[in-house]
Amino acid sequence: ELSADKADALMQRIGSTLQNCGADSAGQLSDTSFGAVASATRGNLNIAEQLAQAFTADGLPTLSVTEARVGLSAPGLSAEQRMLSLRYVVERFTQKGKIEGGGDITGAFAQMMDETQRRLADLTHAVGSGKFEIAYQPICDLATKKISHYEALARFSGTEDTGETVQFMEALGIAGAFDLAVANKVMSLAEQMPDVHIAFNVSAETIADPGSFGLLAAMLAKRRKLAPRLLIEVTETGNIGDLATAG
Repeated sequence: ELSADKADALMQRIGSTLQNCGADSAGQLSDTSFGAVASATRGNLNIAEQLAQAFTADGLPTLSVTEARVGLSAPGLSAEQRMLSLRYVVERFTQKGKIEGGGDITGAFAQMMDETQRRLADLTHAVGSGKFEIAYQPICDLATKKISHYEALARFSGTEDTGETVQFMEALGIAGAFDLAVANKVMSLAEQMPDVHIAFNVSAETIADPGSFGLLAAMLAKRRKLAPRLLIEVTETGNIGDLATAG
């Protein structure tokens, strides 16, 4: 309902409030959502109260401001994984724009964070211990009706969609470890079946990461004799930023 000038002035006051609230960093997440990151030792930043003052400073009616605090404590996860968990949860929340069924926003955030970190820990364990299955789907030549090769498709226990699971792993930084675990299983089977050609998937995250890609290249180098029978497909769930290097 504000004019462009008043809307810009309000946004500037909101930005200034967030920058001066004592947070280490802050920013706009969506049209109506903002976020700030601060050390737990800072205590309550009173962001909601300060934002309410930003509205009334120019004679605007006080709007409803809801504040939620989410911690990053997660035993067993690295600092990077905890931060990636927070980013994943915030992105999910801003996409939905609201808490399903109403309720307490802080509790909902905490629940989403707990679920995300628990899922990350479970998947990390499953990948590290090889507790996933590989289904081999035959790919046929339509002209000859003969099998060209088999595509290796990872399958996890439960009813969870594998494609969504891969996207989750990419977002939380464990796609590289998963791709390497799948590649190792596929190569082991290829060594036991000398006449079989197999294709396996590698995420764009693995291609772009020098560490993961270097380990994959080392695995292939040690099993160079398998090269004529292996195909690598890059998944479509992520973008390759550097095509020249990938090529």
